[in-house]
Amino acid sequence: MDKRSRNAVIRILSSILILSIIMGCIPSIGAGAASKTKTIRIVVDGVFSDCKAEKKGNDWYVKVKDVKKILNIAKPAGKKSGKVLLDAVARKADINYECDMVLNAAYFWTDMPYGESDYVRAFDLGLVPEKYKANREKTITSTEFRKLLIDLITKVNKKKVSYFKKNVTDHKKKLLAGEAVGMAYYAAWAIGAEEIGNVDFDSELINLSKEGNDAFWDDRPFAFAKLFPNFYGDRVKLPGHIDQYWDNDRTAAYIWLFWHGSDYSGKQMIPFDYKENHFHLKEEFTWEQAIAMITRLYDSSSIVNTSKVVKVTNAKAVQPDSMILSDKLLKKANSQDKTSSTDMPRLTGVVITNTGDLSVFPAAWDDARIISEWGFNSLRLMLRYEYFFDKDVSKVDLTKLKQLDQMVADAIRYDLHLNIGFESLPGRYYEYVDQVTRTGSFDMFVNDKHLKQAQKVWEILAERYKDIPSRYLSFTPLWETMNPDLSTGAGAPEYTWKDAQKATGAIMESIRKQDPDRFIIFEPTPTNRISNMVTDDHADEFYKNISAKFDNVMMMSNFCEWTYVYQEMPFYGDGKDIDFYAQGMYKQGYPNYIYATALQLGDDYPAMEIGGFLPAGTEVEVYLRYSGDDTQINITADRNELYRESLREKNYELTKDYLSQHYPYAESEKKISLDLNKDTDKISLSATGYLELCGIKIVLPEKYAVEKLYYPSQYDYYYGNSAESYPYMRPTSTVLLSPNVYDGKSGYHITINKDISFTSDTIAERSDSESIAEFFKEYADYFPETAIRFETAYFNLGTTLESMKKYYADFFKQCEKYGHSWYSNDYMVLFVNRYPHDDGDGYAYEAIDSRGLDALGMEFTEYKGKYLEVSLLKFLQKYQCNERW
Repeated sequence: MDKRSRNAVIRILSSILILSIIMGCIPSIGAGAASKTKTIRIVVDGVFSDCKAEKKGNDWYVKVKDVKKILNIAKPAGKKSGKVLLDAVARKADINYECDMVLNAAYFWTDMPYGESDYVRAFDLGLVPEKYKANREKTITSTEFRKLLIDLITKVNKKKVSYFKKNVTDHKKKLLAGEAVGMAYYAAWAIGAEEIGNVDFDSELINLSKEGNDAFWDDRPFAFAKLFPNFYGDRVKLPGHIDQYWDNDRTAAYIWLFWHGSDYSGKQMIPFDYKENHFHLKEEFTWEQAIAMITRLYDSSSIVNTSKVVKVTNAKAVQPDSMILSDKLLKKANSQDKTSSTDMPRLTGVVITNTGDLSVFPAAWDDARIISEWGFNSLRLMLRYEYFFDKDVSKVDLTKLKQLDQMVADAIRYDLHLNIGFESLPGRYYEYVDQVTRTGSFDMFVNDKHLKQAQKVWEILAERYKDIPSRYLSFTPLWETMNPDLSTGAGAPEYTWKDAQKATGAIMESIRKQDPDRFIIFEPTPTNRISNMVTDDHADEFYKNISAKFDNVMMMSNFCEWTYVYQEMPFYGDGKDIDFYAQGMYKQGYPNYIYATALQLGDDYPAMEIGGFLPAGTEVEVYLRYSGDDTQINITADRNELYRESLREKNYELTKDYLSQHYPYAESEKKISLDLNKDTDKISLSATGYLELCGIKIVLPEKYAVEKLYYPSQYDYYYGNSAESYPYMRPTSTVLLSPNVYDGKSGYHITINKDISFTSDTIAERSDSESIAEFFKEYADYFPETAIRFETAYFNLGTTLESMKKYYADFFKQCEKYGHSWYSNDYMVLFVNRYPHDDGDGYAYEAIDSRGLDALGMEFTEYKGKYLEVSLLKFLQKYQCNERW
């Protein structure tokens, strides 16, 4: 079996497996019974308003006066009661409308016709003559539909017309939907649109369907047989060339219908009716259904999807697809005033990223529309250059560039500002050796050859999209410029901030050479620590120098309260076995306080006193990292000596590595074990000479254990040392003290609490409203006009939803105070089972693991064939900027 076939099987099987997991452990919360009056969100061209409404079937019943005000329609279709159904309003006004019962929302697009869909696109693409528009609601005959299919095959693969005519004849009667699917199935084989699994439909559809495989039988078996003279031949392969056979083409076509759809719109040939649990295949087929099916077949055809690699010098590399970025769409884009950074609205949007997977385009077909209808006014799309270009940027895949054309087109269509950036460029890319090891090349700033290749990437994009105004499109030349090895731990050559700034400027000059007015958002730094930004990263100098040299620019910074979000971040190594989930640890919620624990004992340092809750049966383990000559350690409990030992100079080997950068608890070969045989008020650790500690473990009796959120190590899971790879609640009675202060003053007075936590005389690090406010206050002094991309609090799914909302509330409060634009990295976290992908070795997995989310307080609702965390989305929506242009 080739890779394409194997991947199709994997997608099907993984979807079934993931769905069974979801159905087993994530409750699906429906919209529920609506109250008589409900406040809903009405979104018109991306701008939202609140409105009172009543639910009526699958639509909203709204007062005429509200419709007039929100939609600016003088005489909406209505009833004498003074209320109207929104669908009726949209139908009469011929504007696009969708009702969203999950989010209690209604979406209108005033520059799109009612029912705008693959039906409308068929005419825009020139697949169907304009004269057929008048037939929209009429039923279609087999003769008429056969002609449409033959015309499509002629456009795409003329050689296969005879194959289609041989297998699909004509019965000159009105067409049933099931018959239409059979006809489309043969057309799909003719034009290379027979692949299944390219769109991730619900694998349970076949089980849900009331029709079953016999749906293709109708009440006219003779007509059916006449239409398909070869339909009952030998056993046939399932579409997609999977090595599995079915009884006949009828069965294979039925399977194809479930698991095949447009690569553009994502819709099946006949969208499944979830409410009624079938496709209505015995109903008469309409012209609207037929024409939409023509478009969906075309979207998935070989002419659209076959990889076309050309040299970057080929003129087609800089020519967007005119069927995607059509004259009509470009006219709309350029009918607006050009927008620069000075008159942009405050951008509030989301980030879609490639996540290092080079086999798929990061965005799904519906992302732009969903994001805009949810009220966000911007989308940041992060890409890998290797997806489009070969490593040395000598060749480019035109088919993959068309996917980017589609995102630009959708930004215009749905009135979004699209920011395009690259996570990788020549000399700044990484690749996975396995799931826990990465390597790469990071010399772009000191390697002129790689820099010129990076410039070529941006030159091509700049010229390709030079006709798109900045209102809809901006570029980010480099991601986290001063992140030397892109957080891989693989190491990078030495370079200065001036080297990085020079390279950034060179790329920006290449963009402006092709597109002088392009809005550019540059990103110097990966950190939110002001001390790093203005010293190590020199972001302030980036900001001043770039802003002085280029107009129409904005800076973007990453924001992340490290001690909360990155609790588990390990100490970096050399790229081998870097485990971003650390050793496995209990997670602290927000606000998060890391208390001081002294690292040093000896002549020049006070004794460490540990008090609080120390009941009988408590076990104490003390681990040493270093001892000097003529050193003696002494440990007492309520002034009674428990332990004394003389030590010589020695560095003790670690037997368990540091827990994380923020919790440097470790264990060593030098372990001192103590048992408390009675309730104790205070333990004292002192020394003569000099000692360094690396960890203190205090284990209370098991009866005092409490449940805490635990996140196991991904490293251990990968190597089979852990059964779980997701967070879960686990009881613990262990307190780990991490020696993290060496000023000789702090962390010498520690109190153990009954809830299995501890405090000390000093807070070493913190993440709270005060620390966030401090950042923004300093930030405003250096970077008054910037956008902030904030790292998701679910960095490794290791925090609760309640904790996350508290954190975001403090962050958004400061954004609004200082007027900053923001981008959220939470888009993928909102969905479960959204982006399945294959690591190339036949191992399919999800970007977001659905297991264990209940421990985080997350509940998912079925939404457009996916599972959505509704409460998190609605929380983010509270802080959107309700402005377009």
